[in-house]
Amino acid sequence: MGDKEVWLITHDNYIDRRIFFFADVFQENGCEVKLFPSTYFELNTDPDPLYVRRPVKRTLVKDYSFEINSLEDRAIRETMELLIDRQEDYHRVNGKYAKRVRELGIRTRNRFGITVKTIEDTYIIIISKKEYRLFYSNLTGKYQYSHIGNYAPYEDAISKIVKDNSEEINKCFIVNGIEVRAEYNEWGELIYRALRPGETCIYEYNCEEEKLYEEKLLQHPRLCLDEVLGQTFDFVDFKELLYDYSCIMERIKEELKVKKPDIVYVADLPTLPVGIILKRLTGCELIVDCHEWWFQQTMLWEGYLKNKVELAERYEKEFYPQCDICITVGELLAHDMTEYYGRKFYTIYSCMCGELSLKQSKKSDSYWQDRFDLPEKCQVAIFQGGLTTLRNLDNLARATRYLKDHQYLAIVGSGGYLEEFQTILKKEGKEDRVRFVGWVKQTELNQYAVNADVGIIPYHATNSYYAYSVPNKLMEYCETQTPIFYDETMKEIDRVVSKKEVGRKADLSDPERFGRGLSEMLEDREYLMWVREAYASQNNEFGFEVQKIEFQKILEELDSEKKQREKAGKESYI
Repeated sequence: MGDKEVWLITHDNYIDRRIFFFADVFQENGCEVKLFPSTYFELNTDPDPLYVRRPVKRTLVKDYSFEINSLEDRAIRETMELLIDRQEDYHRVNGKYAKRVRELGIRTRNRFGITVKTIEDTYIIIISKKEYRLFYSNLTGKYQYSHIGNYAPYEDAISKIVKDNSEEINKCFIVNGIEVRAEYNEWGELIYRALRPGETCIYEYNCEEEKLYEEKLLQHPRLCLDEVLGQTFDFVDFKELLYDYSCIMERIKEELKVKKPDIVYVADLPTLPVGIILKRLTGCELIVDCHEWWFQQTMLWEGYLKNKVELAERYEKEFYPQCDICITVGELLAHDMTEYYGRKFYTIYSCMCGELSLKQSKKSDSYWQDRFDLPEKCQVAIFQGGLTTLRNLDNLARATRYLKDHQYLAIVGSGGYLEEFQTILKKEGKEDRVRFVGWVKQTELNQYAVNADVGIIPYHATNSYYAYSVPNKLMEYCETQTPIFYDETMKEIDRVVSKKEVGRKADLSDPERFGRGLSEMLEDREYLMWVREAYASQNNEFGFEVQKIEFQKILEELDSEKKQREKAGKESYI
C-alpha cells in the first residue's frame, strides 16, 4: 500500500469522523492522503486536518512586506520611488517632510490617486488605483500592497488577537463579532483565520509571509456536463435531483493537474459520480463506503418525491457494481445490500479515529456539578447528536416527566428540532430535569459520555431499513464505556449491545415506558457498575484498533485481486 495516492471524497461540510478513520488507516499504511469535502465556513470547531482540500479559491489581498520590484505596473513603481526620493530631498532642505504632493512638485499623467500623510518625522505615501493600493512608510521602510476590499475589520480583529493571545492555538476568540483562531498550516507556519459567522468568506494572515489571504467558495458551473481531462460525462439529472457535487469536482480538477489517485474512497452516493469519473479516467481503484442505503433513506425522509427515490435507486444499481470494494456500517445492512445488488458488501463499524480514540476513560465525580451546578450524587443520562426529526426526540422530551428529583437528562447537540423539543418538554415533560449543553466539538464530545451514567439512543424503527441504523453515538458510548438505553426495534443496535451485554432495551415509542425504564436503569447503580465492568473485561471490537485490522484485511484483498488481474492480463497477452 505504501506510496499510493489516496483521495477521499464526501459531500459532508462538517466531516463525519468515520471518514477520518479511513484516512488514518491509509496514512498508517504509508499512503499520501487527500480529503475533498464540501465547503464549511466555521471557525468555532476543530480545525481541518492538513490533508483536507476544501473547494475554495484563495486570493492574496494584502502583502505587508511587499517587494516593490515585483510590481508589474512600471508607472506606479517609478512614481512611488520618485515620491520617496523627493520626500527625502524635501526633508534635507526644510528639516521636515512634505504634507502634500504639490510640495514635492510631482504631477502624474496617469489616472491614479496619490496621498501623503505626515506626522512629525513619519510619513506614509499611498498610491491608489481602481484595483489596488500601494503603501510606503518611512517608519518601517516597507511597502504594502493591498487589493481594494472591505477587510479592515478582519485585520483589526486579527491584530488584537496577535497582540493579546499569541500563544493560544486552535482556540476561537471573538472580536467585535468576528471569530479569530490561530493554528499552524501544513508548513508549520503560524496563521490566524478570521470569519464573521454566517458569511462565506474567511481571511487568513500568515505570520511568516506577512500576507493576508481571502478564501471564498470556488466558482463553478452548475447543473451542466462534467468536462474532465478532455472527456465529457453526463450526470446532470443526478445533480438536479440528488446532489450537485460541482464545487467538489472543480477542486478535484485542480488537483488532477498535479497528481492522479491510485485509490479513491467515496462516502455515500452523493459524490459517487466523481469516483466513477476518476475511475474511468485514471484506472484508480474505487471504494464506496455506504453510511446510508441511499434510496432507502430517500424513501424514508422524502418518500413523496417519487422521481428522486427512483433516480437514487437507479444510480445505486448502476454505480455499486462498478466499485472495486463496497463497505457499509453494519452487518445486517451489509447482508441485505449484498443480496439486493448481488455483490459483497463488507462491514466496517463507525469508530473513533486514532486521535479521538480514548486509551483510558476517566470519570470525574464532580463533572456535572462543576459545569451545570447539579447536586452531588445526581445521576445523568445523556443524548448526544443532532436534533432532527425521525429520531423519536418528542418521546424523549415526554419521558423526562418520569425522572426522579436526582435524575437528569443532558442534551449534547443542537439542530432544527430544538425549538419543537423545548416546546414539548415544557408542555409534557419536566424542564427542570434537562440541561442543554449545545453543540460540542468532536475532540470534546467524549468527555460528556464518559461522565454520563447512561447513554440514550432514542431512535424507534419506522421500517426495516431504519431498524438497521448504526448511529455514531452507539460506538461513542462503546468507546467511553457508557451503559446504553435503546429501543427494542433497532435490530443492529440490539445485536451489538446484546452481544456485549452493556445496556437495556424498551419500547421507547411509549413515553411512559421510555421514562420509567430510563429512571429504573439510572436508579440501578449496581447494574450500571456491572456494565462498566463488562466493558472493561472485553476488547472493544468496535474500537479503532480492531476496525483498523478489519479494513486492512479488505485492502489486502483489494491488492491481491489487482495483482491477479495484472497477472491474468500478462498471460493473456503472451
